[in-house]
Amino acid sequence: MSMWKKTGDEETHTETPVMTSDTRVDSPSTTGRTSSRQAASIGPSIQIKGDISGNEDLVVHGKVEGTLSLPKNNVVVGSDGVVQANVNAMSISVEGTVVGDLTGSERIVITSSGRVQGNIKAPRVVLEDGAKFKGAVDMEMGEGKPAGKAQVSTQSDKDTVTEVKRVGISTSN
Repeated sequence: MSMWKKTGDEETHTETPVMTSDTRVDSPSTTGRTSSRQAASIGPSIQIKGDISGNEDLVVHGKVEGTLSLPKNNVVVGSDGVVQANVNAMSISVEGTVVGDLTGSERIVITSSGRVQGNIKAPRVVLEDGAKFKGAVDMEMGEGKPAGKAQVSTQSDKDTVTEVKRVGISTSN
């Protein structure tokens, strides 16, 4: 998500980075300095059944069944990751396979290698060319904010969704 802030005569640009399965995370320490840390990881040989929650970013290379709830953090399903769970996070990136609903408070990205069977709800949704997706897309912005509708375009010779654009709806009285 890009935000422009003007302070005096200068502009600053802040963008939330897209996480991938090999992303390091910068987080402010108690001293106010930024330190780099690796996101928590579920390795390729690990299988978890149950509910996962926490306050740090997560990369899944193994198999998870249940629920994933990290509403203030990022979740990445690596290319070899398999998630059979509903996922709730700030930002979700799918490089592997997810069967379940995805809810992102900022955005959801399904990469070209990603496979999702379930509904997606986020203000920003990216489906890369080659991504496999079966479900519904809800791009509501939340209470008191105008809702948008999703325009979905598909390739004529394939059943894959290649692009989703948010279209603002204006109302006049």
